[in-house]
Parts: sequence; structure tokens; C-alpha cells
Amino acid sequence: MRPSSLGLILPSLFVLLFLKVSALPSPLTTTTDDVTLDNTVLATTIAGLSASISQGTYVIRSTVTNKFMSFHYNNVTWEYDLFVNDTVPYSWTIGQVNFDDDDGFVNGQGTVVASANKRTIEGGIDQCVYAQWNTPAQADINVATKTCALSIPRAKTLWLLVPSATKPCSSSVPDGASTCRGVFSIVACDHLLDAPARAIDASAPPELVTEEGTRWGSGMVLWKNQDQADSLWEVWQAPS
Repeated sequence: MRPSSLGLILPSLFVLLFLKVSALPSPLTTTTDDVTLDNTVLATTIAGLSASISQGTYVIRSTVTNKFMSFHYNNVTWEYDLFVNDTVPYSWTIGQVNFDDDDGFVNGQGTVVASANKRTIEGGIDQCVYAQWNTPAQADINVATKTCALSIPRAKTLWLLVPSATKPCSSSVPDGASTCRGVFSIVACDHLLDAPARAIDASAPPELVTEEGTRWGSGMVLWKNQDQADSLWEVWQAPS
């Protein structure tokens, strides 16, 4: 019995369709070795949830440890080092930035989600809290401070404060503070569009040290939701 012409045509069509699908471009936003994830949906959600915090002076306290985010001058390195387990309140300046004031691009692709709620966290003399790249992890997984005017990408100094949906501020007012603005995750803007979202760790992570034993920064955690306990910080208004 001779095979029908349809029986000969169908296998050929399947081969052509397979080749056609295989040739489709990847849906990833970039093709660099270190940036491979399209995180647009989550990044847009985070930006939509983020709060519009007024520029001013604030004390930032962990809801897990009741200790404070602060930084101190290091007499060994002659630099300022970030601390997240301090027992003494520290007054940070949360600054507003222009809508387009970032340089979060890889190969011309934007990596920082558009939002008018992006903020800087600054202390001392022109010191910015920034997300630091870790080469083995191929991601910004650390947080530290550095002079804002140095040639670090502006995107690394930008943060979105995402309010908790359920957790209230504690009744204990830190010294030097007045009104609690809320409980927030502090989410890094850098690579938010093309990498997993990360927030400053509030759960007493081990402080990062140099080979000489000098403390210089802390870590971040993968951000999953608004009420993730290890990412929540109270933000208290403080006198300027």
C-alpha cells in the first residue's frame, strides 16, 4: 500500500516547525555572562509597592534584633564601614533622586526599574549605602558604604523601601527619634530588572571582614514578599 502524500508531508512540517521554534531568540533581557534573568514582572511589582519616603533624617532599626544600622570611621583603613548590629542609634539621611538619575544599564539594556520612589541612604560626609557586586555569586549580594562621589555606578546607591503589609512599628522609641514611618524591606535597585531581588539583611548576619579582620559591610537576602522577617527594618523620623 502506497503511503498518502499527507503522510509524507506531515513529518516534514514537524521538522520545519521544530527548527523554527529552536531558532527563536531567548526571552532574556540581556545576553551577558553574568546577567541572565528577566525579572521585569517582580521588579515592577516591587516598584509599585514601594513607599514615597520624604527626604530627611531617619534612624533604621532591625525588627529581628532591635539593633541599628549605622557606620563608623575605621582608623585602620581610613574609611567608613557599615554596621547592621549596632546598639546605638545612628541618624541616616534618606535622599530623593531624580526619576532618571541612575546608570543601571548593561549593553544598553536598563537594569534599574523606573520609579519615582528610589532613594539614597547617606551618612557622615558624603557616604552612601550601596549594593556591592560579588564575583563568585555573580550578583550584588553584599552591602557596604562608600563615598557617593566616587566612580561607583549610581544605580548601586539606589534603594526602594517596600512597606510590610502586616507588621507594625514597636512601641519602643529609639533615642533621638520621634515618629515611626513604618516597617520596610530595603530593596536594592541595582540589577532589579535582570537578577533576583535582594534586600538588606535584618537578621543579624555575620559582618563582612577583610583578611586583616577589619569589618567593612554586611549581606543581603533574597526578597520574596513584603512580610519576610529577615528583611524588615523600622524607619524612624529623627531631628535633622
